[in-house]
Amino acid sequence: MDAIDFRECVVVILAAGCAEGRDLASMSARAGARVVVVDNDAAEVNAIARLAPDRIEALHLDVLNPAHCRVFCEAWGDEPLDLLIQCQALRAPHRLGAAAQSIPAMTEGLAKGLARGRGRVVTLHRSAEVVENVGQRAMTHALEALPWLMQATPWAKGLRVTALRLPEGRAHHGLRMAVRGMMARDTPFAPGVVLPLSPDAIDAGRSGVKPARDE
Repeated sequence: MDAIDFRECVVVILAAGCAEGRDLASMSARAGARVVVVDNDAAEVNAIARLAPDRIEALHLDVLNPAHCRVFCEAWGDEPLDLLIQCQALRAPHRLGAAAQSIPAMTEGLAKGLARGRGRVVTLHRSAEVVENVGQRAMTHALEALPWLMQATPWAKGLRVTALRLPEGRAHHGLRMAVRGMMARDTPFAPGVVLPLSPDAIDAGRSGVKPARDE
């Protein structure tokens, strides 16, 4: 059962065609949210929308394409937006540079809507430890700088930008728990930070965030 009530919330998931995007779309819809999933693969987003057709809307757009980003943001305008989940770095691991440009561009473009909603922004990326290519590893470190860089900009006033660092293998349970925690009105998570997640083999009652030391 979903711990956080998402009723009346609007959730947008960018580059949603990855396993994590699909899982979070399903979770948000089950919790009562209106969900918009965006991806460059029409078949993928349509399949996600079929999981809950009364709550999930599919949009076929390439969020790594600046022109498509502008079209989406202009169309959205200042419509209230509670949670923006950005999966670009997971969906296109060989285009991390494009993902690093898309993430702040989409956040800024949707900032007015976020300011009228709950204003949560979550970006997802893999740990640099599981990336073999040196160039991609460097880009992963650059992705980790984005939360505090965005949080410090004038247009992010009132928003909470957080990155989740995924480990090797599955981390769906921890990811769901962390996103639920971020959506709480009294969320304990500080803005502008990177939170490391544990692999899936964790207790159901935990937050899903990796502890700072062994317990």
